[in-house]
Amino acid sequence: MCEMLRLARADIDGADFYMGRTDDEVYLNYAGYHLSQAAEKLIKLYILEEGFDPPKIHKIYELCNFMKNKNIFDEKFNEIFAMALEIDIWSSDTRYNVNPLAALERLKTAYNIIVKIYENENNVTTKIPNSIVNDFRGEADMKNSLDIHISYNRLESLNFIQRFATAYAYLEGKSEPDSFSIAPGGEAGHCVGCSGDLCGKNDADKIRCAFFFLFNTMTGNSAIRCHFDGRPTEMQKLVGDGERDGNGCGSDFVADFLYGYTGYEYRICADPAGFKDEIIASIDAGKPVIARLKANASDVRDGGKGSLSSSAEGDAGGVDGVSDEAESDANAYGAGDSACNPGAARFHLISGYDGDALLCPDFKLTRWNFEKNGPDDLGPEAPPAYEDIEALYVFGDKTERRYTLKDGLLNIRKAIENNTAEKVLDGYIEMFGGWDAYPSVCGLDAAGPQERRARALRLQRTVVYFYNICSLNGAFNCDGKLTGHYLHKELFDPAFAGLWDKINGPHDVILNSGHKMGGFHNRDWDATDVSELVSLSAGICDVITGVKKADEKLLQIVNAAVAML
Repeated sequence: MCEMLRLARADIDGADFYMGRTDDEVYLNYAGYHLSQAAEKLIKLYILEEGFDPPKIHKIYELCNFMKNKNIFDEKFNEIFAMALEIDIWSSDTRYNVNPLAALERLKTAYNIIVKIYENENNVTTKIPNSIVNDFRGEADMKNSLDIHISYNRLESLNFIQRFATAYAYLEGKSEPDSFSIAPGGEAGHCVGCSGDLCGKNDADKIRCAFFFLFNTMTGNSAIRCHFDGRPTEMQKLVGDGERDGNGCGSDFVADFLYGYTGYEYRICADPAGFKDEIIASIDAGKPVIARLKANASDVRDGGKGSLSSSAEGDAGGVDGVSDEAESDANAYGAGDSACNPGAARFHLISGYDGDALLCPDFKLTRWNFEKNGPDDLGPEAPPAYEDIEALYVFGDKTERRYTLKDGLLNIRKAIENNTAEKVLDGYIEMFGGWDAYPSVCGLDAAGPQERRARALRLQRTVVYFYNICSLNGAFNCDGKLTGHYLHKELFDPAFAGLWDKINGPHDVILNSGHKMGGFHNRDWDATDVSELVSLSAGICDVITGVKKADEKLLQIVNAAVAML
C-alpha cells in the first residue's frame, strides 16, 4: 500500500472512532476534520495518478474544480463534490453544528462516500514523492511561484493597468503558446518610453507593452488631461487617477472594464481572513493575483502619474534658479503634485507564495537613470505583507466578453469630451496668458518672479498628461506585435483601414508639445524685459492651443470609428 493511502486510511479510521463518541460534540468535530483530510489525500492521489502535480490547496471544492479544469474529473467524485462545501467547513470550523445527532447523519453520509473512493484506490501502488507526503505531515514549507519574466514599461506608473497587462500577457501566453511567447529571451534591455517602435527588449516585453497601450487607451486613461491647479477631473475620478487613489488607476470602473473587455470572470476579495487561501488557490491554479494595498501601507516606489514625470525633469534639468519658496508654491498647485510625481505604488502583482511570505515577479524597475544612462534598479520588486493588503483581484475563468472595441472608443470619447467640458487646457492659458494674444486676469503679467518660477515647475510636472499620447498612439499602431490575437483582430478590422493612421498627426503635435513644455525651463523666468515675458507667454499658450486642436482631431477620428460599429 502506498504511503498516501496509509495516511488516508488512518484518517478514515480516526473518523470512525470519533463518530462513535456521540456524548460530546467535540468528538464529532474531530470526525469531520479527519474525513476532510482523508478526502483531500485521496483526491490528490488520484491527481498524481493522472499525471499532474496536486496543487497546494486543501479545500475539497477547489480540488474538484482543479480536476475539472484539467479534464480529469471522474464520476466517482460526483458525490464528494456535492458535499464539498460542507466538508470544507468541517476542516476549518470546529463549531460547524450544535446538533450532534444531525451532524452525525451528515458525517456518516460523507464517511460512506469516502470509504467507497478509498476502496476504489486501494490497489494503487503509485510512488508518492516525499515532498507531497511530508506536506500532509506538516513537515514541508508551502511554496509555489509562477515563472513570470515580463517587465513593465515606463510610460506610466506601476498602476493597476500595468499590473493587469502583465498578468493578462502571462495568462494568454500560457493558454495560446503558439500565438506568442512569454518566455525570457531576445536582447536584454529596459523600457525607454519609445511607444514600442524602438524596443530592443525581448518579444515577451513587446507583447506586454502592446497590451498595456491597448488597456490604458481603452479605459480612456491615455486621453486624460489634468487641471493646472490640480483639481481632479471627473474622468480622473472615474479611473482612479488622483491623490486619494494613490494615482493607481484601479477604480471599480477600470477593473470591471478590463476584465470584461478581455473576457475574464473575476472577483474582488476584501476579507483579510481569506487572503491567504485565495492567493494560494489562484497561484496553484496558474493565475497571478493583483493586490490593492492599504493607503498607509503603500511603498513609496514608483506610483503617481507616471515615471515620465521624473524623466521630463531629468531632460529639462529643473527650472533654473527655482527656490524652496517657488517649490512650495508649485506644490500648492495639485496638492503637492502627487498627481504628477512618483508616489505610493498602490497595486502589486502577486506571482507566488513562500509559507507566509508573498512573492512578486522578477521585474525590472521602469525608471531610467539619465546620469548613468542605464537602469537605476535591477532588483525584483519588494512584495507586500498580508497585513498591508486591502483587497485582492482574482482572475476567474475565461468567458464571453462583456465589453468590446466600441465600449473602449466610447471611453476615449468620454475622456476627450470631459477635457473640453471642464475647460482643462483653458486653465493653462489663464496661468500663462496675460497680454493681447491671450488675455487673462491672472496671467504671467500679474505674477512676480517667484510665482512665475512656481508655475513653470508645475507646467513641467504636468507634461505626463501630454506624453500619455504615446500610449494612445501605441494602441492603434501595434498591429504587427499581436497579429491574430482576438483583441487585435477586432481593433484592426479591415473596415478601419487607414483610419488609425490619421492618429499619427495629432500624436506628433501633442508629443512635440510635451517636449516643448519640458524645455521652457531654459527661459528667463526672472526677466524684467516685458518683450521677453510676452514671448514666453505666447510660446506656452501657442503650444497649449495646438494640443486643444489636436484633441479635437482625435475626437473626430474616434467618432468616425464609433459610427462604423
